[in-house]
Amino acid sequence: MREIISTEIEQVGPKLVEEFSYTGEHPDMIEFKKPWEVCIQVGQGDGKISLDGKPIESEGFSKCCALILQNKTSPESALFHIDDVDLNGAQELVLQKLSKQGRYDVTFVRGSLSRDLKKRITSSKYFSTNLDVERFLEDIEFDTGQQAWEIVYKSEEKRVYLNSQSQKKVFVFQL
Repeated sequence: MREIISTEIEQVGPKLVEEFSYTGEHPDMIEFKKPWEVCIQVGQGDGKISLDGKPIESEGFSKCCALILQNKTSPESALFHIDDVDLNGAQELVLQKLSKQGRYDVTFVRGSLSRDLKKRITSSKYFSTNLDVERFLEDIEFDTGQQAWEIVYKSEEKRVYLNSQSQKKVFVFQL
């Protein structure tokens, strides 16, 4: 009788660790008020890498979803703002630049209107052959209402900050 060995990648969940409300136009965090001063900014349909743990920020999500990759052995991380049904050519080039030495935790983030693209993207030949995945974290899904939302990822803290503009609330998840 053969022993069956599971080849599935471990799947665990991010944990909601904090949420706070705000009254002004933006939360009282420099990363949301003036992201260009302290964050690497990711536009729609783009992806960026932070090699040294600098926060990564993107805004204008609605039907889009976010993909976060965190290197297990360094502060290197990446954030993708996926606004199509798959990674585009520019995003694939960013994926190629990730360290070949690293193993990554993978997290998808979706708001109320976001499409669920996890299975399509992670099963694509390009994604599975170019990335050494340590584990897939459960998706982060949160109520954004009908308005756009924004995200800041801080790899040194391994925390995701999600701004739900319709609720005027920031949700903080620990990876």
